[in-house]
Amino acid sequence: ELLDRLVLKEESFDLEKDIGKRKEIIFPEHVPLSEVQRGIKSGRYLQGTFQASRENYLEANVFVQDSEKYNQLFVQGYRNLNRAVHDDIFAVEVLQEQEWATPFSLVIDDKDDDQGDLVIEQ
Repeated sequence: ELLDRLVLKEESFDLEKDIGKRKEIIFPEHVPLSEVQRGIKSGRYLQGTFQASRENYLEANVFVQDSEKYNQLFVQGYRNLNRAVHDDIFAVEVLQEQEWATPFSLVIDDKDDDQGDLVIEQ
């Protein structure tokens, strides 16, 4: 009975017909290889090896080759990962510092006193 349901489900899916209905793009298009190569030469992009996180599938590190300033860059989010798999050669553009993110497992200690931090015990 379960096998019959699976077969019916697969038969009801028409790939060619359903592709036209889908309007949302999950991943942005890849940058053309010629533009990536120019970007690496100009310093706009850095090239490294993609290392997927074991703890979070939406996070990874790129170990950069031949960079004096960066040896490892953190990448977060499925759009930024853009279909990469472990050990891919990866070109990455460094974002402005205010756009940087930290891994979800990393907790930052906020030492500033905030009015919302105040707990009044009675």
